Amino acid sequence: MIEKEKLSLTDYFAVLYHSGREFDEHEGLDVLYKIVHNYCVKGIEDYEVSKSRDSDMTSWFFPTNLQDIKLAIYYLEKADCCKPVLAFEEWNEKVKKSIKDSQEYKRLHAHPYVDYDYQRRKLGILRKFAYLALDDKYKMPSDPSADDLLKPVKEYSEGGRTVFDTFSTSSQTDSIMGLQICDPEE
Repeated sequence: MIEKEKLSLTDYFAVLYHSGREFDEHEGLDVLYKIVHNYCVKGIEDYEVSKSRDSDMTSWFFPTNLQDIKLAIYYLEKADCCKPVLAFEEWNEKVKKSIKDSQEYKRLHAHPYVDYDYQRRKLGILRKFAYLALDDKYKMPSDPSADDLLKPVKEYSEGGRTVFDTFSTSSQTDSIMGLQICDPEE
C-alpha cells in the first residue's frame, strides 16, 4: 500500500510508475491541477520553469512549462495514461489564450522592465491566469486573491508557521529581515 499523503504529488506518480501500478485517469488529471494550485499559491521561482536551449527572455511560461507538471506528464505518458495529459493540454491552451488576451500581458510589453522584474511579472501573470482557470474545487478560502497572485511572493517561516508576504511595504520587508521597527514617539 502506498502512503500517498507522505509523498509529494510527483513522487506519488513516480512510485506508481516504478512499481508498475495502474494510474487512475481521473486521479491523474486531479493531481495535475493540484500541482498547478500549489504553484499558484506558493509562488513560482524562475528555476521551477523548464526552459529549452532556444528560449530567451521573451519566451513565455505556461503551466506545461512548470517542472513538476512536466514530470507528472512524463510519468502519465510513460504509463500510457494519456487522457489526463490531453485534457490538461487543452486546459493549458485556454490558459495561454487568457494570458495573451489579458491587460497584464499587454501592459508588460508596453513598459521596459529590467530582466529580473520582467521575469517576476511574467511569473505573476502565469500564477493569476492559471489560478483563475482552475475549477473551484481546487481553490481554498485561504488562497490569495487573483490580484495578489500578480505580486512577488516570498515564503518564510515565522514562529513555526508559514507566512506569505507580498513585500508591499518596507515595514514588511524589515519584519522579514528580523528588524524591529521602533516608533521614536513611544
